[in-house]
Amino acid sequence: MDIKKIVRTALVLVLAAAVLLLAGACGKNNENHAHKHNYIEKITKKPTCQEEGEAVYTCYGCGDSYTKKLPKAEGHDYKATVTKEATCDKEGEKTYTCSVCGKSYTEVIPATGNHMFAEKEVKPATCVKDGAYIYKCINCETEYEDPIPATGIHNYAETVLRPANCIKEGEKQFTCVECGESYTEVIPPTGVHAYESAVTKQPTCVDIGERTYTCGVCGESYKEDIPPTGVHDYVEKTEKPATCTEDGLKSFTCAVCGDTYTETVPSIGPHDYKAEVTKSATCEADGVTTYTCTKCGDSYTEPIPKYGHELTEWTTTKAATATEEGEMERHCTRCSYRETKVIPKTE
Repeated sequence: MDIKKIVRTALVLVLAAAVLLLAGACGKNNENHAHKHNYIEKITKKPTCQEEGEAVYTCYGCGDSYTKKLPKAEGHDYKATVTKEATCDKEGEKTYTCSVCGKSYTEVIPATGNHMFAEKEVKPATCVKDGAYIYKCINCETEYEDPIPATGIHNYAETVLRPANCIKEGEKQFTCVECGESYTEVIPPTGVHAYESAVTKQPTCVDIGERTYTCGVCGESYKEDIPPTGVHDYVEKTEKPATCTEDGLKSFTCAVCGDTYTETVPSIGPHDYKAEVTKSATCEADGVTTYTCTKCGDSYTEPIPKYGHELTEWTTTKAATATEEGEMERHCTRCSYRETKVIPKTE
């Protein structure tokens, strides 16, 4: 059987019986009983801090109803909001605001007294001094230190007091940069010579040379051969100069070993003649042009034809008379040549 269904059916029957009973109690046709309503309140408008409310009262027996004003609510509907967080050393603030009318007030939130520490810095410990982890509150200036014990380990810096060389010991010192404690150590001889080299005999084209290595510290030395260079030191000599028409010859002789060889110098032709007037032509005599090769000096000449006189017109230099002859003259405009002729006596 369905228990829930049976229970619901029973409740419906009970409510129906109650309604019939009440209807008989407040009904108008019941002449044997006084009239009495049984009202149920239903709030249709909830009162607030600013406005009145309203309730409807209905008789569940006969349905009669009326409304009634409800007075304003005496208290506000405050909602709290933290408007400033409290910290370890500073008070906070909480604001209460009425959700209906907006009225508000504030309350102080006491300082928490609980610091929020973060590591600020580390002071390293040294060989003789304690260090510390320093923590600082992120909200205030409160600090505290967590000690770091001294390490007991020195931080040595090395200094060479005397360098070692090929045969002598050196010395170096180790000093703690924190506390100044120090000790020294011997630097063994290096056994490495500081050789400097110098050519003590120059090699030639055929002869071996010599290089000497000497230690600048202890003077120990040794020598090495320098192979012949195989490069001759030739001196050039012109045996026969080349001309424009004939080859020349030059020789090369090593100044060290005497090795020699010759080379042909090709002719430098063709001729490169330059003309020069070596004798100027005149009105009565030929001149000469000489052509000389600038490469080999070969030369030849050519005549320059004479100009011939360039005579002026005849000019009377002495007029003729009845008793004396006259005279006319003309001359060359290029030289001093002159001609004269007689003018017969006048009749």
